[in-house]
Amino acid sequence: MKKFSLIVFIFLLAPLIHRGAQAHGLGQSFEKEVGDYTVEFEYDSLEVISGEVTPYTFRLLDKESGEAVTFDSMFLRVETKDSKQVQFAGSMSHDEMLDGAAKLSIALNSGTYTFSFYFRRGEEELAEVEFEQIVNAGDSSNSWPLSQLLSFFVGGLIVYLALKIRKEKKI
Repeated sequence: MKKFSLIVFIFLLAPLIHRGAQAHGLGQSFEKEVGDYTVEFEYDSLEVISGEVTPYTFRLLDKESGEAVTFDSMFLRVETKDSKQVQFAGSMSHDEMLDGAAKLSIALNSGTYTFSFYFRRGEEELAEVEFEQIVNAGDSSNSWPLSQLLSFFVGGLIVYLALKIRKEKKI
């Protein structure tokens, strides 16, 4: 019964490990230097799938120190690369929890998109940049993301090690 309880606990813990893994860099990160700044464009998945909500982070850093730069607002425009159809356009403020960053979660159809954005402090434009994003077609409901599979592997490894240590203590 105790083994069963431990296995159930690990399976309940696996989604939390999955979310923690996503928050700590199992996604993609790109950067460009613009004047005195480095602009980072990140998303929290290994592959962006059509119809899935993908969290994006836009970060402004000092080029020399790598420190976060405070900004008042960021204007973002997301459009299809070829037809220039606007999917999202709006102004965003920096995320209070993340210095020098703004976040957006959005679901896009398959295709290639241009993310154009600029950071402002007061009336001053600090940096303007464009990144290209490819959204793959596919039914994500029939596939497991790599990070989720990794979570179950780590969970299984924890169960194995816990049972092995417990067995050795009994001997």
